[in-house]
Amino acid sequence: MTSANAKFRLSPELLSWPVTPGIVGAGSWFKLPIAALTRLERDKKTFVFRVWKAFVITFECAHKKPLSKIAPAKIFAGWLIKNASNPIYIAKQMKDLAFYYRVWAVTGKRPSAEPELPRSFKAWLRGHLSGPDQREQMSRIGRALPKANQQIINQALINHRHIVTSAPKAVNSSTANALRDFSKEWASANRPAQGVSWAPRENAASLDFTASQGGRLRELVRDARILLQEADYHAGTEEDLEIGRPSEIHDMVVVETALQRARSDTDYVLKVMAVPEKGFKARVLTIYPAYMLTPGDILLRQLMPAMKSEPWWDFDQVSDKEKFDRFVSRAVDRDGEIVSSDLSNATDYIPHEYAQAVWHGILDAWGAPEWIYDYVDRMLGPQKIRYPNGVEVTTKRGIQMGTPLSFPTLCLMHKYAVDTSGHRHSPHMIRGDDLVGIFGFPNSYFEVMKDIGFKINDSKTIISNLGGVFAEKGFVVTRDQRDQIAHCRILQDVPIGGLLNLETPKGGLLRAVGHWVSQLGLSQRGMRKIHNACRLSYRKSYKVALLKKLPLFTRLELGGCGWPDRSGKFVLPPVRSFRAIVGYACSHPSTAFTRAVTRLEGISTGFYDYYRNQSHEETTLSTSVYTFEVATSHHYQAARRAYMIREGGRDVMTVPPVSLSKYYATFSRCKKNAFRWIPKIETDQSRLVTRLKILNGEYVPYTPPTLNVDLFAKWEDV
Repeated sequence: MTSANAKFRLSPELLSWPVTPGIVGAGSWFKLPIAALTRLERDKKTFVFRVWKAFVITFECAHKKPLSKIAPAKIFAGWLIKNASNPIYIAKQMKDLAFYYRVWAVTGKRPSAEPELPRSFKAWLRGHLSGPDQREQMSRIGRALPKANQQIINQALINHRHIVTSAPKAVNSSTANALRDFSKEWASANRPAQGVSWAPRENAASLDFTASQGGRLRELVRDARILLQEADYHAGTEEDLEIGRPSEIHDMVVVETALQRARSDTDYVLKVMAVPEKGFKARVLTIYPAYMLTPGDILLRQLMPAMKSEPWWDFDQVSDKEKFDRFVSRAVDRDGEIVSSDLSNATDYIPHEYAQAVWHGILDAWGAPEWIYDYVDRMLGPQKIRYPNGVEVTTKRGIQMGTPLSFPTLCLMHKYAVDTSGHRHSPHMIRGDDLVGIFGFPNSYFEVMKDIGFKINDSKTIISNLGGVFAEKGFVVTRDQRDQIAHCRILQDVPIGGLLNLETPKGGLLRAVGHWVSQLGLSQRGMRKIHNACRLSYRKSYKVALLKKLPLFTRLELGGCGWPDRSGKFVLPPVRSFRAIVGYACSHPSTAFTRAVTRLEGISTGFYDYYRNQSHEETTLSTSVYTFEVATSHHYQAARRAYMIREGGRDVMTVPPVSLSKYYATFSRCKKNAFRWIPKIETDQSRLVTRLKILNGEYVPYTPPTLNVDLFAKWEDV
């Protein structure tokens, strides 16, 4: 029997004390081990477990004090188990709960529409989340839900097919001309980048190769090898291929092959697939032949400098904090309502003619050759697509997710709606289908958006005087007596969705969590929350790491796992021999330590060693740059492509991640410092990382003999 003054902590394990015992009756299938369940029962149980875990970790980040009353939490656990047979219903209610607290956090008003959860649980939760930061944290539970199941994936494909095969409303030629004039005016004020890299940066899947098989780059190399067998191209490259030296002729063959096929090949059928995403939803993607994406990649890179210079456009994969802070500062002394727009299936509803008009205006301003117009029309026009069930259709509207042109098209059409509605000089930020702005006439903006084909998700769009949301980040404002914004504050929360739904960890689970932590850039106070969230999310791995005295709280660059400790800091492990190895690596030039860290990442060091052993004697220091991250340099990537061509398209191999029992053995060949020079546990790791990069970098040519492409100047007659 527990004391009346007892304090409790919720466990992330659903069937653990103090919540669940007593809720699940004796003999219930829910108490049976996973191995004794059918596949359907196993999926239901796993889903409910992950939803409960997402709730507990989100709640712990929002409310850090122990609990004296947990009966409502037990009722919620019982509700989850009772509805285990309907995961879609559970996910919908949890998403409604997330939006409920998001609206409450940014508007300061409790929404009237509530999720269909137990009443006592909702009241208990409201009592523990009293401030906007806590409510904003609870809104993160929507993205913390597990990835979609097959039912959601199938439904996403059905919805996509229904939308893209339905004819849009009548296309207005005057609207198309206005879009063309708008984009032409914008492009005339900017110039395209003169020479850009053609190679795909991401290892995405292509029509013939999965990402693990080499993806788009391998398909391009395979197509180009046919030309490399011809005497005209092979002459003068044999020696380069033997030593793996990057050569411009390698890239030229690949680019010419891709551009020729992109111009002439029209007989292809695209493959449609749905990818499960965190938040129990799926994203529909279209997979193109690699050669069809190459001109689009080049166009995007020539467009990118102009777009990145715009203060209203957030292009980065991770939201640009500086631009968002600038938007917040511009919001001061402004009147109007804060609009946080949400679109339904943003790219699927766009009429083909409007998307083509946007790019025709850009090409008009930049003097593009005729074949680029034809390429854009084919990429943004009707497409033949094949679904996983074998059904082939021709689209009547929509631009396909998977082409490099889709994101800038979406942003420019969004910008057109803002300017045309009379809010050109109002503070606003655009990130694809996300928009936040301070508008005097929100309805005029919504009307223009509908006119150009977008569908506004009215149930998720927020219009408020006191706050807004952009790219999953909330902010609140205070207004003066003139109803103008006097102060703006970004709400502090932790995006735990990425923690609970980690990508496939090539370098092991512990370091995968560390990579997620390294992207956050939080203060020490925020790192204390991160420590608690990581500990609760992966309790077994956490305990094993502590038991083996692994460098759990050491930064990734120093061979650690990158977790913050309980105080939110990074410290070296108590193992003296490992600290001696780190000390030597940070005080002597040596590649053994960096090679060991690369091995921890699950990446073979074979090509890395092969590259570093090449002779660059002909390259002077005046034409080189000193870098620690050699693998990200253009010269390294060019050498990798030459290596792939020589090896018949095979890419750099990955290796299994190092097991925890062999973690320290990975550094066995590294030299150690003497006892008196061993770094202390509390040593400032930022200084160690700086010294490591200074001592263990390499001079890499910054003008490699690789091909830079300008579609508007060099390739008219390709």
